[in-house]
Amino acid sequence: YARGKQGEIVADYGIQVFPDANAHGVEDHQHLYCVRFSSVELWGVDGTEGDFIHIDLWDDHLEAF
Repeated sequence: YARGKQGEIVADYGIQVFPDANAHGVEDHQHLYCVRFSSVELWGVDGTEGDFIHIDLWDDHLEAF
């Protein structure tokens, strides 16, 4: 639900083992971030102005805007 949406990085948890690769026996290290999205950005008119959702996302999950 957050793909293609614009959020703001509010925390950088540093470099962590990327679990998607680790599950396949590959040790890949990536930054893990806390990204804040407004509920309106995610759900349009069904969102509430002033409400935010925080999602922890890896480098591979982010795109520059």
